[in-house]
Amino acid sequence: MMTRQLPISTLAALFLFTEMALAAPRSPPQLLVDEAYVDFPTHTITIRGQHFDNSGALKLTLGSFRYTSDRCVADVQVVPHTNVCEFSPGGLPVDGDYLLTVSRGSFPIQIARYALTIGAVGPVGIEAPQKPQGETGAVGATGAQGTVGPAGPQCPKGWML
Repeated sequence: MMTRQLPISTLAALFLFTEMALAAPRSPPQLLVDEAYVDFPTHTITIRGQHFDNSGALKLTLGSFRYTSDRCVADVQVVPHTNVCEFSPGGLPVDGDYLLTVSRGSFPIQIARYALTIGAVGPVGIEAPQKPQGETGAVGATGAQGTVGPAGPQCPKGWML
């Protein structure tokens, strides 16, 4: 039986390529939005998600290009993975359903989308039919005697009541 030996240069090259593959930079994780809610008095939207703490400023777009905010402040010291985005001076758009897009760059891995409803939105419920009036209730107990009121004005002399 014959054994074959690999030259030292081949082993060194194999080791070098393995090390390079393990040391290769990994791509940043996908930006994700887990939840979002609106604070109407302050015209802000608070978003919670994953991987907000990576490099690059966040930009938030709401529905269309005219509702954008690049004023997103990370609140990761208080609540991890949280950003508060301010919309002003125009404020938030009218009540409705919007596609919330959060991005920290132009690559797909740097963009997250979330369906957000602002305000009371939805179809009007059906009107319930009028029901007949209920029966008259039982007579209540007699109340306690009230206090005597003040004396009235005195009649002029010679008048009789």
